[in-house]
Amino acid sequence: FERQSGLANAVGRTARELIPGLEPHWMERYARVADTGEPTRFQSRSLALDRFFDVFAFRVGRAQDRHVAMLFTDVTAAMEGEQQRERLIRELDVERSRLDDVFRQAPVAVAVLRGRSAHELVYELVNPRYVEMTPQRTSPVGRRVDEVVPEAREVLYSALQQVLDTERPFLATDY
Repeated sequence: FERQSGLANAVGRTARELIPGLEPHWMERYARVADTGEPTRFQSRSLALDRFFDVFAFRVGRAQDRHVAMLFTDVTAAMEGEQQRERLIRELDVERSRLDDVFRQAPVAVAVLRGRSAHELVYELVNPRYVEMTPQRTSPVGRRVDEVVPEAREVLYSALQQVLDTERPFLATDY
């Protein structure tokens, strides 16, 4: 109990004595269990203890005694980790949106290809300038290079394989 709650010398004391600033919703939940006999499981934050708990509360003993037992676990680290994860996802979404804007508005043609060798590269992303350069003037996303530009296939394969092998960019100024 002490390790999970951070509270010492709890035996014989009420929750209000132990935690004077305890939020009312805790006692309301336990009172409902005592009154109805219906067990409950929930996760909630105690502002007074500055911790998150996973709680299973159930009535024990005779119904008229209205005694409630609680099994609880401090899940603060997990909840804070989840909140951090959600915050990072929101930040990532903002950055993706910014990158998407830059990508779409780039004054040059940009294509992102995915694959292990030049012959299997598939278009993953292209910006509008790149689409303007394709013979069909339609997005090549999801198609292989040789399907989109068959006449330049060998020249492109050579350049793209060099990028894959050396990890150095290819700038097609004469394309």
